[in-house]
Amino acid sequence: MLAAIRYHVRTEDPEITSINLYGDTGVGKSRLVFEALAADDIAPRVIVARDPHHLDPHLLSSVIQSDNRRMVLVVDDCTADQRRQLVQDADMARGRIRLITVGARYTREAQPADSGFLDLGTLEIAACKEIALAEGVGPEIADRIASLTEGYPKLASVLAAAIRHGGPGAEIGERIRGERVGRKHSRRRPVKGQ
Repeated sequence: MLAAIRYHVRTEDPEITSINLYGDTGVGKSRLVFEALAADDIAPRVIVARDPHHLDPHLLSSVIQSDNRRMVLVVDDCTADQRRQLVQDADMARGRIRLITVGARYTREAQPADSGFLDLGTLEIAACKEIALAEGVGPEIADRIASLTEGYPKLASVLAAAIRHGGPGAEIGERIRGERVGRKHSRRRPVKGQ
């Protein structure tokens, strides 16, 4: 996905001005985008809005109206309706605005294949173990954290840090250190509306 994001922002294809990265909360959508855009040839053109309400509309207008201006625009926490409006705006710049929207998964239904939509799923359990180890917990605790967090990197990081530092999560940390905690929930995630 890093390569797909970088390819998108390095082109000026007026036919495909935007991509949308979506997935569950905590799977690392924003982090993935920021890593992809940290490349030296991309970073100077990047503008980030934490949500559509924090986007300056005059900035979009100035790029749309000038053939000499270009930007990579990242808008986090976008709904489908907000994304549609931003795509219309980006399309007016004929490829000079490379739009990346980031949003939540709204359905568990399989989506049609579309290169403009990138679905970020959960990580492998081994990757969550590496995240926990990087936070400074031991291998046995990292295994338990990886198992409990089921591929959600942010949750693995926060839980490992709480255990290591004994902060607000220390109570759960004591349970993980001292007990064999089984899965308390199903691997099946609820469908919105159920």
